[in-house]
Amino acid sequence: MENKKKFIDKVQPYANKIGAELGVPAEALMAQWALESSWGTKESGANNLFGIKGNSKNGTLVETKENFKSDKERDRWLKAKPGRVIVKDYGNGKYAVKDWFKSYDTPAAAFEDKAQLLAKKYVTNTEAKTPDEYFNSLGQYATDPDYVGKLRGTLNSITEAASELENERLGFFTIPDKKDVAAVKDLQAKLGFAPEQIDGSLGPATITKLQEHNQMVKDTLDAVSLPNENFSSIEDLLSSKALANPLLQ
Repeated sequence: MENKKKFIDKVQPYANKIGAELGVPAEALMAQWALESSWGTKESGANNLFGIKGNSKNGTLVETKENFKSDKERDRWLKAKPGRVIVKDYGNGKYAVKDWFKSYDTPAAAFEDKAQLLAKKYVTNTEAKTPDEYFNSLGQYATDPDYVGKLRGTLNSITEAASELENERLGFFTIPDKKDVAAVKDLQAKLGFAPEQIDGSLGPATITKLQEHNQMVKDTLDAVSLPNENFSSIEDLLSSKALANPLLQ
């Protein structure tokens, strides 16, 4: 979950901007980008989170997967861009291949190119009001026949991770997986445990302190509001209150 939240934190400003330009939900764009880059862990070129195709002049050969309906379609694909190769034939039209993917000097350049690519070539419904309408508008964007289904599954993860991230931005802490000892230790440190008490165990003491912390945050948020002229974020507000709990400062 931590990797997913980091991914959302990185791409959300771009998703909001591009979503507004295209008229599609930002969360749908984030789901698409997460799927294409394995949550930002696999770049198909420098700063290329999206699998944007390139050529020998602007790209790098990267191994990926393709689906072809026939041998003729596969052969046409190979001839379309010199340098493409078949790495492995899995059968039933599924292949591991090497294809050209663009590289970018900055993440911002990649996001802007992605927006233009979607607008010009793939998005057939720029008035999509829901993620599902956007997913269905992509047409021939991917060769994977289950691409839309995978997008829907990824969207569920986006929604869950984004909710946790928003709560954390407000000052709330979430319960980590008890098997993730490093995450539990990190939580204990944030909750003010003494070094000798940080053991990575999600026991009653940790749960109780977490509940007390979250209740304090909730009580604080319930008691105050954001004056329009003075504060631009909840973080500014909490800092202004000089709260006794240093975790919120």
